[in-house]
Amino acid sequence: MGLKLIIMGTTPFSIMLYKIIEKEQFASVLAFTTGRAFMDKTELEGIPIVAFEELSDSFDMNQCMILNTIGYSQMNDIRKKVFFQIREEGYKLCTFISANANVYTDKIGDGSIIMPGAFVGPYVELGVSDIIYANVSLTHHITIGDFVFIGSGCVVGGNVKIGDNCFVGLNSTIKNKAKIPSYTLIGSGTNILSSITEGKGAVYVGNPARCLADKRSVDVKI
Repeated sequence: MGLKLIIMGTTPFSIMLYKIIEKEQFASVLAFTTGRAFMDKTELEGIPIVAFEELSDSFDMNQCMILNTIGYSQMNDIRKKVFFQIREEGYKLCTFISANANVYTDKIGDGSIIMPGAFVGPYVELGVSDIIYANVSLTHHITIGDFVFIGSGCVVGGNVKIGDNCFVGLNSTIKNKAKIPSYTLIGSGTNILSSITEGKGAVYVGNPARCLADKRSVDVKI
């Protein structure tokens, strides 16, 4: 394995990615990393945890890449902030596409993660730092913005457009030709049958979907 990798994050999602990467022999994981203020231990899964501020002292960062495994908290804004911190340091971001995903597009943004069992069809375009979870089906001719999270089992029809920083919960469906504004939160099991017209930050739940008019996505803890 020629690729040397550092995993940004120490959450259960970070550990799961480490195990998948190890199993698929995608890269050699040298360390986990997080901000010094968030460190409460020195190793994880037998791998050292190194403060982000000290990476260049511990590794030749010209020879390493960083996989950003920060999740969807605060409508993906924390992952967005970390993404730009990594870039500002001049470090290289890793894009992970599982060997067990079926991917038929090369338009995948920097730092995105596509999990095992996902289907990403022809003419699908992913933005930067998107997370496409296991068994998601992105059918065809779909445009997805930056910092989007799509949970396991979701199905997105053709000619759909999804804005930046959206969250699509487990087993949700988005019908073909729908347009989803940025910062939309779609709850688990929600069936979106048409474009969302409430603008940025709406919250939708249910089957068929209904808008929670008294909620804004950035105020919902997910």
